[in-house]
Amino acid sequence: MKQIIIIGCPGSGKTYFAKQLSEILQIELFHMDNIYWKKDKTHISRGELISAVDRIISQSEWILDGNYISTIEQRIKAADTIFFFDYETKDCLEGVKSRIGVKRDDIPWIETKLDPDFQKWIMDFRKDTLPQIEKILERYKYKKIIRFACRKDKEKYLMKLKKNVNKNITIHTTELNIELQDDQWQMEYIDHNRNIARAIVYDEDGNFYFVRAERNDDFGQATIIETAGGGVEEGEELQDAIKRELKEELGVKVDVICKIGVVSDYYNLIHRHNINNYFLCKVEFFGEKELTEDERNNFHLSTLKLSYEEAIREYEYRSNTRLGKLIANRELPVLHRAKEIIDI
Repeated sequence: MKQIIIIGCPGSGKTYFAKQLSEILQIELFHMDNIYWKKDKTHISRGELISAVDRIISQSEWILDGNYISTIEQRIKAADTIFFFDYETKDCLEGVKSRIGVKRDDIPWIETKLDPDFQKWIMDFRKDTLPQIEKILERYKYKKIIRFACRKDKEKYLMKLKKNVNKNITIHTTELNIELQDDQWQMEYIDHNRNIARAIVYDEDGNFYFVRAERNDDFGQATIIETAGGGVEEGEELQDAIKRELKEELGVKVDVICKIGVVSDYYNLIHRHNINNYFLCKVEFFGEKELTEDERNNFHLSTLKLSYEEAIREYEYRSNTRLGKLIANRELPVLHRAKEIIDI
């Protein structure tokens, strides 16, 4: 969650929520009203507004608060997360009336009265503007869209988010650091290291996602379960590598929650030292996989969707081969740690 828009009827509390979200996530906040309006209550042109939004969404992190139908699809297309305030009209009118005479961060003046035209626009929002927004959202329904139907929904979300962010701060100080030896093949020599990015991937419902491979190579014939991941390319950041690998092998876009740690192990048979960097990643949405020909035809790579308990049993079952045992030794401690983090 790095590129965020917040939309919905005026008076629903979008701006307050945007400020709270910005403080919690430490992401810069931009108000559409402040971009569009000047202090003298004149405004920039539509073309200038589009250009201003373009400059913001070209950044790696941002929060944009406000509707503005002329740029809403531009922002939705660029966003990874959309917050939609779908409140009843009476709640929005109450919210607008409560801010009369109050200095606000999202407009460059203080409202001294409720403008009749603005009041009518709010009253007609569900009839006129909402269907336009819903039509655009339908085109991007694969994105992460979070709807709030009332103020209680919003407050519950903020409380949960604060808890998760505080949890992540603690997590970052307790990364795993495990060193393992290959007890299945005799070591002759090690002639290369491989830096690898791997992930424990889970979704909102508590399901975990792995890859299953059917191998018949130097390691012998085996069906294995393994975390998705692969080698880090030269000059590539670890988090960029894991996002790329997950898109290729699982067809999934994720939010990287934290780094779980590093497991160092060896494949003596091929004289290799593996440096496995494990991340905890939460599913945002699934799309198409980008498997290589080798992964499709030689390893028959497929996706496993399992509960935590099912995953433990699968690793234990697949450790009946020498390679399966090495993988289970490496990944079960990481899976255990991931579950602890999720349950905090």
